Amino acid sequence: MEFVFYPDAPEPTAAAIAAAADEFHDLMHRAGRLWSPYNWPLEKRRFTKRLEDACAGSLVPVEHVKDIDRGAHEYLFEIRWKIKVLEQLPDGKRVNRSVEVRLYHAEPATITDAFVGLHLHEKQIVEGDKRATRDLQDAQINIAIGRFHEGRPVRWGLP
Repeated sequence: MEFVFYPDAPEPTAAAIAAAADEFHDLMHRAGRLWSPYNWPLEKRRFTKRLEDACAGSLVPVEHVKDIDRGAHEYLFEIRWKIKVLEQLPDGKRVNRSVEVRLYHAEPATITDAFVGLHLHEKQIVEGDKRATRDLQDAQINIAIGRFHEGRPVRWGLP
C-alpha cells in the first residue's frame, strides 16, 4: 500500500515518508529538547519504520494503530508512537520523559491502494484531567478531518 502525506507530499511513499519525517523533526526539536547524535537518528528511524510497516500492513492494532470513531469520516485512524525525550527545564534541570505522537490518516473507500496522512502532532496530556486531554486531542482530530474533506475533491493529490 502507498502512503501520501496531504497536503505536503502527494507523491507516494518515499517522498511522503520524507515529508512526514521532516515534520516529525520539527515537532520533536522544539525549545528545551536535547538530542544526542545517537538518540535522534534512532527515534527518527523508529518513526519512518512505523510508516513503512503501515505500508506493508504490519502494524499491531491498538499498540501501533487505532481507528478513530468520528461518525461519517470514513476510515480515520491514528498511527501511534511513544518517543523518549530529554528536556531541559527553565531551572536547568534535565528530565527524561515519554511523549506521544499521533499521525491521523484516512483510508478512503474510493482508494484501495493508498492511505492518506492528514495531520501529525504531539499529544498534549493534561495531568489529572482526561476530559481536557480528550478535548485537546479532538481539536487535532478536527484538523485531520478538515484536511480529509479539503483533499477529497482532488483525491489528496493522487492520480
